[in-house]
Amino acid sequence: MRVNNVQPGNYLLNTSMIGYKQAYSSLEVNHENMTIPQVQLDEDTQQLDEVVVTARKPLYEKQIDRTVVNVQSSITSSGKTALEVIEKSPGVNVNRQNNSLSMNGKTGVQVMINGKMSRLPIDAVVQMLDGMSAANIDKIELIITPPAKYDAEGDARIINIVMIENADSGTNGNFGLTGGYNKGETLGTNFNFNHRSNRYSFFVDYSILSDHNEQPWINKRTIKGEEFDRTVVSTSQRDPRTTVQNFRTGLAYDISSKTSAKLLLTGYRRNWDMDAATENVNVISPDLIITTDMDLHESNIWQSASASFGMSHQITNRQRISFDFDYLYYVNDNPSRYDNSSFSNESSTTEGEIIEVTKDTPINFKIAQFDYSNQINEKFSVDVGVKTTFPRFNNNVEVQSFVQEQWVTNNQLTNTSNLDEKIMAGYASWKWEPTTNLMINGGLRYEYTDSYLSSPEEKGLVDREFGNLFPSLFYPGISTKKVKSNWLMPKGSHALLLMI
Repeated sequence: MRVNNVQPGNYLLNTSMIGYKQAYSSLEVNHENMTIPQVQLDEDTQQLDEVVVTARKPLYEKQIDRTVVNVQSSITSSGKTALEVIEKSPGVNVNRQNNSLSMNGKTGVQVMINGKMSRLPIDAVVQMLDGMSAANIDKIELIITPPAKYDAEGDARIINIVMIENADSGTNGNFGLTGGYNKGETLGTNFNFNHRSNRYSFFVDYSILSDHNEQPWINKRTIKGEEFDRTVVSTSQRDPRTTVQNFRTGLAYDISSKTSAKLLLTGYRRNWDMDAATENVNVISPDLIITTDMDLHESNIWQSASASFGMSHQITNRQRISFDFDYLYYVNDNPSRYDNSSFSNESSTTEGEIIEVTKDTPINFKIAQFDYSNQINEKFSVDVGVKTTFPRFNNNVEVQSFVQEQWVTNNQLTNTSNLDEKIMAGYASWKWEPTTNLMINGGLRYEYTDSYLSSPEEKGLVDREFGNLFPSLFYPGISTKKVKSNWLMPKGSHALLLMI
């Protein structure tokens, strides 16, 4: 090796090579030929740090029977609610005016959380999702063609929300804050805590979101007439505040290498409280103007609690049995007060009316389910199971008017009703994957329902018994769907309804 144009002087020579320690030696350079001294390098035994390879799931995953929205893969989901994520999902439409959901143009959507069906009315479910933080959600499954193991309700559309459950051993968690302003402040917080050891795991999720968003509203209508145009102008100032809390905690324990047990507790509370002042000016004629003022206070409080216990046992590497028991309790409290006054310029008189409405609806469910699954081979699997559901609810509504300095009950609008129902179901389903790109699902489900609705004044307002048979078959391009029948039958009669 030849090095040219080196100025005379003393130099420090550094020699390095991958896998060896660096060596330094002195070198004197003059105008005569120079000799580089022999250098011996020692092996470097230092080990590299651990190399971690990470991957991020795509936001949307298209599977054969469902679309999966990986919430944690979207930075825009941070600080949003579950409802905001759902309404931006493909094929889902959220109507916030009437609190309804539809998928691919079909209504009757069912919502599940970690595979557990939410038994709330759909408008209450929408309100619950509007207060659930997306920070605690792992993914959302949009199931277009559910298998036969699911209840034959709605129009065969299911949204399954899968909460975050960390599978790593040890203790971890996260914490978040939400803040915003839009005609009022929006504040919230959420946290998640997980602990997992060799034999048991434990988690706690909690979120609270408060939304104070004023809603000014003005509506003007004009009714054309031959000589006079009648106008109606309504001005309303609404001041609602919505506070939603969600709580979940669970414990899983491995009794043995093949048997495990789990316990899940949940709590939910939504308090919607609104004060509103409305003025309605009705110009009927040039000489007649009626002005109506209404002060409104309304609350709508949904509360729920649930407890779920389950056990599963791995019979063989391919066979598993499981048992689950769920108890769900809901209560809806909806008190309202309307203070109305009306003034006519023609008679110069003012008429007033005060109405109070109380509505209390407790609902409870007891659900037991047994399932057996068998992975017969790598391409074919079978699931069978039975399920019993016992819903019960009471609906108490009372309407009172303030007349002549005392409260008078409106008997036409005041009522109490009770519902007792029994739903028993059995199913068998199979899945065949002849190739990696083709999966065929089929199944058969039978449901028997016995409903009895009554009031203190009249027994047996609804007294019916019926049974339905629901076959289902799905493969890419063609599917048959389960449809809930509304065919009513008198008590004591039985029938099978076949729908494809």
